[in-house]
Amino acid sequence: LIKFSEENMEIERTSGKIAGVRTVAPLRGDNVDRKKTDQCVSQLRGNRSPRQLRRIFLKPGICKQAQGSAYIEMDNTKAYCTIYGPRANARAKFQDKARVRCEFKYTTFASPYTQHGYVPSEFERECGLFLESALSPAVRAELYPKTTIDVNILIVQDDGGALGAAVNAASVAMADAGIAMVDMVVAANVALTSETLLLDPSLEEERAAPASMVVSCMPNMQEIVQLRQANGEIPMDRVNELVDVAFDSCRNFYQVMQKSLIHSYESKNLFSSKNKAEE
Repeated sequence: LIKFSEENMEIERTSGKIAGVRTVAPLRGDNVDRKKTDQCVSQLRGNRSPRQLRRIFLKPGICKQAQGSAYIEMDNTKAYCTIYGPRANARAKFQDKARVRCEFKYTTFASPYTQHGYVPSEFERECGLFLESALSPAVRAELYPKTTIDVNILIVQDDGGALGAAVNAASVAMADAGIAMVDMVVAANVALTSETLLLDPSLEEERAAPASMVVSCMPNMQEIVQLRQANGEIPMDRVNELVDVAFDSCRNFYQVMQKSLIHSYESKNLFSSKNKAEE
């Protein structure tokens, strides 16, 4: 699906893209054969049920230089998050609350379908704004006046659900940094077919499905903080069903996030106690 031009493969310095790369967009719209699309999605799904999450690996505190960090894997989707702050902002003299500032970036080799450059693209900036609006309601910003909390997300590999994985990693990294929050933000990705809803779709399933949506919420507060329709059109009569499926998934994933933070905290205490005993 990606064709490279052998004559001109240098990186354009203005856009940061590799010249000669052509990407093929997935089929969308009314001209799509729904039956063939559903058959394609079911073949890609394999033995995984429509409401089953992929395998998850989540580890907080992997970067010692940052105030907080987290690494997440959802099968072949891999994301890395670091938190710096709250730190003083000289420009925020009259700012009575902390500002959450997010940077979302793909590696150049993250996706097999789209070549990401070194300069942030419009889509990456849009994802950064989504992260800011999703994480800001959870942070007790009034406790950190005149400061900025920098959230840096790097998508190492994208095999579907990269934005949702970024939200989950950022929320765990914030808790790892000790930032006061009313609740952790959890995100889930749901793809829509004519017959059923697919929870946590892979990249191939996202491309084959007519539409998909990312839902981020605070499970304990019973609040949905942000929605993003990734592609296609979702009928109004199926929106509530889609949001309910995503919310139930967020509740289950919330327990995984809690366990990872507890395990990380216990490991840190065990390591510090061993050091004190040796001294």
